[in-house]
Amino acid sequence: THLVGAMFWDTCIAAAFNMARVRFMLMLVDARERALLANNTKSKFLAAVSHDLRQPLMANGLFIDALAHTALNEEQKHYVGHLESSNRAMSEMLNSLLTIAKLDSGVVAPHLSPLSARELFAWVDAEFASVFIARELRFKLFFPAREIVLQTDADLLRSMLRNLLGNALKYCAHGGVLVGIRRRAGRAVIEVWDTGVGIEARH
Repeated sequence: THLVGAMFWDTCIAAAFNMARVRFMLMLVDARERALLANNTKSKFLAAVSHDLRQPLMANGLFIDALAHTALNEEQKHYVGHLESSNRAMSEMLNSLLTIAKLDSGVVAPHLSPLSARELFAWVDAEFASVFIARELRFKLFFPAREIVLQTDADLLRSMLRNLLGNALKYCAHGGVLVGIRRRAGRAVIEVWDTGVGIEARH
């Protein structure tokens, strides 16, 4: 009798455990679907906002350009230069947001093609070296003598590097930045090191 009773309770406990596990799995599925919906909604919102804001930014750029070609004194030219820089920075941020939103929503798919590491680093040098030097910051590039050819989406890779180097420039008060590439197990690792404030461990 005791054995039968114990088996009965074991069966009940196992059934209850299975039911709890099923309920937990259903909760996980529901939570995942909610997260995916929220992510898609966020991506569509970012894409819409970024697209809508590009038109007034383009208009600002035209007005600033027209203003720059009028008779201005030195102080006014100085302010126009700052306006141009600010408008260009906002445009770059919006372009980055739009690209991220398109990637998240699946609108943009990477198109892989060969890209020489030397060609990529020549672009990095041409795009950023003078800007860092003007800020009296060191700007170093490191790549091995042996050629590395990447299979990548060049536009998306340049966008990521532009974002990382833009942040490095923004948050470096002294020191500088090092951009390097090296091989690791059949892949290429690209790293951006800077002497900026960094991110606190708790973040």
